[in-house]
Amino acid sequence: MRPLGNGNFKLLESFEFYYATGKNLTESVIAPKGFITNFASIPALLHWALDPTDKHIMKPSVIHDILYSNALVTNHKTGKIYNRLESDLLMFDMMRIQDAPTWKLVGTFLLLHWFGWKAYNYEGKDEKKPWMRVAMDKIRT
Repeated sequence: MRPLGNGNFKLLESFEFYYATGKNLTESVIAPKGFITNFASIPALLHWALDPTDKHIMKPSVIHDILYSNALVTNHKTGKIYNRLESDLLMFDMMRIQDAPTWKLVGTFLLLHWFGWKAYNYEGKDEKKPWMRVAMDKIRT
């Protein structure tokens, strides 16, 4: 990874995460070489507890960022685009696999659930924008 400034980093090689989808079945999500990530958009006020460069958060957040981005990442087997909840649950699972403590798993998931709608790209995805996001989009235009 190469720092770009403003908390962003560029992947110098692709990063792939494999996870189980059933007995003897696996799926993967790939963050391609050149993808730009900020790891996790955690407010600086909370970095004492949830540091974006923490070993439990850093790699999972790269995959989470690609799922939240405007790149319409699909499940290779089903062709289905990951929705916001699936993206958040996958982040939770990736952190669990890395032995994150329970408080960190729950805290990260709750922050994603409560505030992730601000960063999630709904374009082209079969999901309804929350009313607050609709209002914010209207104010910006």
